[in-house]
Amino acid sequence: MVRPIYYWFTALAEPIAYDFCCEYLSSQRSNGVRAINVQAAASWTCSRTCSRCLNWWETVTIKVTRALLAAFRDFGVLDGKPASW
Repeated sequence: MVRPIYYWFTALAEPIAYDFCCEYLSSQRSNGVRAINVQAAASWTCSRTCSRCLNWWETVTIKVTRALLAAFRDFGVLDGKPASW
């Protein structure tokens, strides 16, 4: 019952989380994609962060993307099990 509230606060506080859900996840769902590829999601994350003048290393981009995917799993937006990091 509290997860949607945490999800809403997170989306307000973290623009990349809001954009990831509204742009990337919704486009994947509308295209019928049922599984999220971390590399493809990281490519989206890199395109968003690079446009904001953040020059992240590839490792940081992967970790941020995995954290976004884990957060959306924890909020109930995505299904799945935790990846072995």
